[in-house]
Amino acid sequence: MTRMVSPFDPGKKAIIELIRQPLYDEQALTSTSIEVTFFQTGFAGRDFRQTNLETQGLLPVPKFFVIDGIRIVFTENKTHSTKIGDLEDIMYGSFFKFVLGGLKDYLVVPTFMVPSGVGIVGMSDQGANTAAATVLATHGAPVLSNRYILRQHVITIPPQQSFKASINFPAVMGSLTSTETWVVLEGDLAREVL
Repeated sequence: MTRMVSPFDPGKKAIIELIRQPLYDEQALTSTSIEVTFFQTGFAGRDFRQTNLETQGLLPVPKFFVIDGIRIVFTENKTHSTKIGDLEDIMYGSFFKFVLGGLKDYLVVPTFMVPSGVGIVGMSDQGANTAAATVLATHGAPVLSNRYILRQHVITIPPQQSFKASINFPAVMGSLTSTETWVVLEGDLAREVL
C-alpha cells in the first residue's frame, strides 16, 4: 500500500492510501430500457453484491479513484434458452458511455467492446433433441485481464466529482429478458488512513 498526501486536499492534510479495489454497480436491463445508468443510487436499499459505492454518483472527500480498466458483466440464465439472443441484442444493439462531471464523455464505445473477463464463455448441450437444448453464454474469455484497458490514458475521479456509466439503446429491445448487469471500474481507490 502506498501512502501519500491527497493531491485533491487544498490544505494538504489528508493522508491517503492507495488500494487495488474495483468500483462496481448493478442494474437491470429490461425490454423497455433506453438508458440504464450505473453508480447513481449508492447503498439506498442495496447491498455489497449490487454495489460498493457509498454515495450516489460521487466519492466522499478525501477518496478518489484512478480507473485503468472497465468491464461489463451480464448474468447467465441457465434455464432460458433465448438468453444467448438477449446477450447478442444487448452487446450489438447498445453502446456504453462513461461521463465525468455531468457533461464530459470520457468513453463512448459499442457495448461489445467492453468484455466481462469473468463467467462462462459458452456452452451448448443440444444433443439429439433440439427443442430441449440448453445454451449458455457470456461475452469475453473468463480471464481477469480481459477488460477494456485504458493503458496510459487513465481516468481519475476526484472527490465530490459526479460520474456515471450507462448502457444506451438507440431503440427499445421489446423481447429482452430482464438481465442483471454490472459495470465494474477497475483501478486504484485512494482512501483515508485511519
